Amino acid sequence: MYPSPPPTPATYSSDTDIQIVLEFLDQLIATLDPQDAESLEAIQLAQALAATISPDTVLQNMKRAQARVEMDAAVRWLAFKPGGKERARVRGCASAVETGAEDDCLALETTKELLRLALGHVSRSTEGGCRLVADILFLHVAALLTPKGRSEPGPHSVYVVPDVPLDTVQLDAPANNVNPNPNPKFGGLADYVLAKYPLPAGVALPSPGDWLKPEWYRTRGSVNIFVARTRVRLEDGVLQCVLAAASWCKFAGEEVMRGGVTTGDDWVFFAYRRGGQNPSRSARACYARTEVFHVGEDLENLDWILGVLIDWVENAKSFEHFEHFDVGDVPSEVEMQG
Repeated sequence: MYPSPPPTPATYSSDTDIQIVLEFLDQLIATLDPQDAESLEAIQLAQALAATISPDTVLQNMKRAQARVEMDAAVRWLAFKPGGKERARVRGCASAVETGAEDDCLALETTKELLRLALGHVSRSTEGGCRLVADILFLHVAALLTPKGRSEPGPHSVYVVPDVPLDTVQLDAPANNVNPNPNPKFGGLADYVLAKYPLPAGVALPSPGDWLKPEWYRTRGSVNIFVARTRVRLEDGVLQCVLAAASWCKFAGEEVMRGGVTTGDDWVFFAYRRGGQNPSRSARACYARTEVFHVGEDLENLDWILGVLIDWVENAKSFEHFEHFDVGDVPSEVEMQG
């Protein structure tokens, strides 16, 4: 039984129209058998149509441009330092014993087997599927970095907190020709916060809304913010997540936040810094981002992607020092969407 087609307006010009079509295409793909040649061709055509109407329409490009203008942030590029990828690989391959964590319940080989299972059996045409795959990497990092005896002083435990609400705040963005309204408002919901806090053993985890409160963050640890997006919406997700980091920094009175966007097997990492917080720096906000990293067909890149993710958790408040990356200009050959 195929889903009923959506209504056909003269043009698909609103977020609602596009979402209706995308949802219909997702439902149609779910009814088709990828093992059948004709069905596989139909799946590929539907995926191509979704890619055409989602990230590359004028509407979506305008939204990306508006997001960047509203934030008024300079864009920088994170490229691996000489030997940086290899250092990230060594860090990602570390065992729980080496880090003083609880045990090797999620050793790298176990994580790889789980990831192969998920990539082979979970559709990532929806954000729900992307999150299921991403959960495996986040839990691996939590297992690797959580120390023995959480009630004892020492390294902080790592927690994966889903669906964290962001308080609506006014961003620091001046008016200009493109954006005549200064200080736009932004809020929403973060798919994930990776929190590094020294919670004593036996203490109940706080509600999602508490993890990003300034009194928690400043006195107890650090946080990263992540969102899950399908592959065709990955670049839109980068700017949306940077905006979320900007709103949180404004709300909490903090200067830096790191984060990223993932499909589960594709990863983009970024660091955001507020503008005007230090007299020696530009008054303009800035974010630095990586290219899109892929875990690889045989997961050959998983270890160094995990190494980068671990560095993001351990150095969440730093914009001046990156363990594995140099900060530079966006390469001329890179086509920045929006």
